[in-house]
Amino acid sequence: MSKEIILTGIKPTGTPHLGNLVGAIKPIIEMSQGRQAFVFIADLHALNMIHSPAELQKYTLEVAASFIALGLDTSKAVFFRQSDVPEVAYLSTLLMNVTPKGLMNRAHSYKEIQDINREKAFIKQMRLLEEDTVLNKTFSEKCKNLKDRYERLKSEGNENTEKSNQLKVLLEEFQNITSVFEKRYKEHVGKSKDERLIEKVFEFEQKVQKNVDLDIGINMGLYTYPVLMSADILLYNSDIVPVGKDQKQHVEFARDIAGSFNAIYGETFKLPQPFIQEDTGLIPGLDGRKMSKSYGNQIPIFDSEAELKKKIMRIITDSKLPEEPKNPDNDTIFLLYKHFADAAAVADLRTRFEKGGLGYGDAKKILYEAANDYLAAPRARYEALMKNPKEVYALLGDGAKRAREVAAATTDRVKRAMKLDYFN
Repeated sequence: MSKEIILTGIKPTGTPHLGNLVGAIKPIIEMSQGRQAFVFIADLHALNMIHSPAELQKYTLEVAASFIALGLDTSKAVFFRQSDVPEVAYLSTLLMNVTPKGLMNRAHSYKEIQDINREKAFIKQMRLLEEDTVLNKTFSEKCKNLKDRYERLKSEGNENTEKSNQLKVLLEEFQNITSVFEKRYKEHVGKSKDERLIEKVFEFEQKVQKNVDLDIGINMGLYTYPVLMSADILLYNSDIVPVGKDQKQHVEFARDIAGSFNAIYGETFKLPQPFIQEDTGLIPGLDGRKMSKSYGNQIPIFDSEAELKKKIMRIITDSKLPEEPKNPDNDTIFLLYKHFADAAAVADLRTRFEKGGLGYGDAKKILYEAANDYLAAPRARYEALMKNPKEVYALLGDGAKRAREVAAATTDRVKRAMKLDYFN
């Protein structure tokens, strides 16, 4: 076994679906083999999104049971629930004091919510301007055109850098229009004695201000999310942290925070390295968009055979006839199939798509059979675990004990470095 320590976690924010299986659970299980691995259920991180205790307990159990059913070896990997190791909250508090606020302002988790708020404000303001023809009808028409372009772009399936840049350009165009519009309004008001117009301008400006609070819905748990994440990473002396390309920042922040601490208090933490996981590509949902709980297009990993078949048969396809050639790389059925079949079967289905002669109904049946065969044994194990949650909790409890041994040694080392061990 390698002496490298690997750490990874998953947030219990929903019932695990096939996208989670391919993008997170399966790679985590594979990486845990042959290494000292710490795998945790990040229930503390989930608290900034889920405030229902019943929901959090349900999702935590489902995620834990999924890992076990799909083959995580809990006798070798340290598998535990984050909240069962109180040292992580203690270390997070200490790390707060060496973490610049500017670092938190740059966190993707924070900026993503701000972007969502900015988009909501954009739509609201565009509607206000679109409806307002008091000053100049041209502005109303411009705003309607801009809003239509924005909503059309947002409705397109895949997220990518080019699309993101186009959205930013539209937002900049909107800001320019708004600026000119408000200036004209004020000039008009200055020349007018129309109290109704003055009142309307004031009301408009109040609405605009109300709609541009970018921190609406952001709690301190989300804002300081990277510090707790850094505590997770540093607490177990991690060497390697597997992440996707969009999560590399988490490890970079942990390195920055550890470096700041070491510079002030002496060498205490080793600096972890990110391991960028192989891109599994887009895992499409029933409608072709990225599989996500927020879109309602997900296929739960452990649906019953009947439910699995029902959902797969609902996958949206184009209108090509069976005899027509089809592009497998743009097809939801094929993109899902390649994660459940061997290389030879995947190559065969690709050929059948490209040559033509295969209808979508038959392709869906092929996908169902492959997915169901792959999931049959894990499903039986999962169902048994869900009927006996005490077995899951016992395994998590055992993992927490092992995790706390390492965590306690780390916090003792940190306290000594900070001279907080007053009585020793």
